[in-house]
This record gives sequence, structure tokens and C-alpha cells, in this order.
Amino acid sequence: MSAIVQDELVKPIDRAAWHVEHVLKFPNSRHLRYHGHDMSWIHYYVTYLCLGTGFILLLYIYYILYDKIVSPFVKMTCFSNLKQWINNLKRKLD
Repeated sequence: MSAIVQDELVKPIDRAAWHVEHVLKFPNSRHLRYHGHDMSWIHYYVTYLCLGTGFILLLYIYYILYDKIVSPFVKMTCFSNLKQWINNLKRKLD
């Protein structure tokens, strides 16, 4: 196994020297540049993902607040008044 790994056509030092010489020879090589350099800031920082996650989180919080706080309060106030109105209507009709 060691012989297979050590059997290289080009030694690492020669490969490193070739890369350095290549960069010095062609300084504007786009294929060697970092691809994040060409991205817009929205894509780079994945803003749409953060905004989407935040929106879903806000919807979840709204649902929890509405289900646990607002809905029981509305049911308590509206339906109690409705029951009173129906009872008053029944009394008037009798």
C-alpha cells in the first residue's frame, strides 16, 4: 500500500511550484478565484433563507398567540353576548 501511495508522477513540491508559476504567469485566472467573490451579497449571505425562516417563525408565533390568547378571549366575549341575546329574544317571544 505504501508503494502505491508513494508512486507519484509529479512530486508535491513540483506541483506546488507549478501552481505558483501558473498564478504568476496568468494573474487574472477566473478558474482559480474564489467563487463567492462573484456572488451578490444576497446569495453570499443566503438572505432569502434567513428571511424565509424568520417569516415562518413569525407565522408560528402568531398562530400560537392567536390560538392560546386571542381565540379564547373572543369566544368568551362574543359567545357570551350571543347567548344573552338569544335568551333575551326567547323571553320577548314568550
